Amino acid sequence: MTKKDLASIAKQCRSLSPIDLDGMIGGNRETYMSYEEFMSIKDFSTWDGAYVAGITEIGGKLYYNGGTQYAYISELYGGGTQSPTINMLDYETWKSQQSPSIEVSMSVLTKDQFVGYDRNYPSGCLDRCKDMLGKVGMELDGKRIGIMTPDKQGHAEEASGLFTDGVEAINNSLSKGVPVVVGIDYKDGSPNNDKMTDHFVVIVSSTTTKNSDGSYVTQYNFYDPATSHTDVGTSVSNILTVGDGKISGSFTTASGEVRDYTVTSVRTVKDK
Repeated sequence: MTKKDLASIAKQCRSLSPIDLDGMIGGNRETYMSYEEFMSIKDFSTWDGAYVAGITEIGGKLYYNGGTQYAYISELYGGGTQSPTINMLDYETWKSQQSPSIEVSMSVLTKDQFVGYDRNYPSGCLDRCKDMLGKVGMELDGKRIGIMTPDKQGHAEEASGLFTDGVEAINNSLSKGVPVVVGIDYKDGSPNNDKMTDHFVVIVSSTTTKNSDGSYVTQYNFYDPATSHTDVGTSVSNILTVGDGKISGSFTTASGEVRDYTVTSVRTVKDK
């Protein structure tokens, strides 16, 4: 496998950073390590599992796929007290052996481009999203695709006629390496004209999973300016899922509060 091969693989796999859950109530710290750190371990007799970059486990054997995506390597891989045997596996072969199969888009924003909560401007979530776009030389184009309709309590109730257009706009933008700002409903009422949008986040990547029955599930990872903690705002647990006529998910704050999110609108982006 050449450096060119590895570079090609890396473009197809999103780089996931370790999740720091210290500030969350009831959170658990998982172990994350690089391929080099994993291979430097001399005695695996006490190995109890961890997430390792660039390695996947298939049928009790370990394979190096050259990517930067983290995969969980269990204590059952058979390494014993010796360093494990790593089999070389090109990305396409690795992907075809996944069950279910997955497609992961590369993140269009990095953690150091995150802009979080400003206590001096607590209602400025949309402006903080714009600041994140500015980090990559982009800005909103002024278009708004309303994908939901509100109920009397100010919550997103059901899909509008533009729901499919909104999903396609997100997917098209991510495929071009462009982030997407979306409106979020998570509480009663709203100060916005649509009567349901309470907040804004930036969608930065997607994962599409093909199930055994041939159906597909698409999930989006988002950066949330509701927090000043970068690891929380950019966590890989910040997930929105497309299904049942809505895009929904949740966000866990640094204090452990879980907010149920439903996407209300899509704000597309243009190059500056």
